[in-house]
Amino acid sequence: AKPWLPEGIYSRFLMQTRDGSLWFAIRGLGVRRLHHRRWTSYSSEAGLAVDMVRDVLQTKEELLFATQGGGVSVYQPDRQPPQTFVGARPSRPPPTEVVHGEPLLLPFCGQDVLKDTPTAQLQYSWRLDAGPWTAFSLATRAQLRDLSPGSHVFEVRAMDRDLNLDPTPALHRFVVVRPWYREPWFWTLLLVALAALAYAGLR
Repeated sequence: AKPWLPEGIYSRFLMQTRDGSLWFAIRGLGVRRLHHRRWTSYSSEAGLAVDMVRDVLQTKEELLFATQGGGVSVYQPDRQPPQTFVGARPSRPPPTEVVHGEPLLLPFCGQDVLKDTPTAQLQYSWRLDAGPWTAFSLATRAQLRDLSPGSHVFEVRAMDRDLNLDPTPALHRFVVVRPWYREPWFWTLLLVALAALAYAGLR
């Protein structure tokens, strides 16, 4: 996805910080941070004194936002990574078995330990069977299709708006089983039964 700013809303580039983030002032909406093609919003709801920001200065440990009217807001990044869970709630894990040919919908959720990042602003990345990670997004579910029979491992990790990444992704193991009518024993039994009927008809 291309970097996005609200259409028709005035924005002004402020600076690039040492982690490579680009900071923009959005008139009346605080500031937005662009890091690795991901946008994060900071406003008065997140602790800014006011939503009109004129400039930003980076010190050794923090950022200073100069706001309209001469005020200064101090931004100290949260260093505590969020926690990630598979399931709509931590206490409700998804099923561990799915029938071959059917899609599997896996919800997941996260929690910022220090509650600096609202749950709705956590971003997630997932992968299946140690494959490549998906791009981070706000989506809280993954729909898996065309799953092969056998055991699988689903992993998902959360990231907060301070770019802290859960170092221990949540795991969910599940098995894809064939329907009973696709099992080898069923076809063996059916062939035996047909052979017996054919033999009986010849007598």
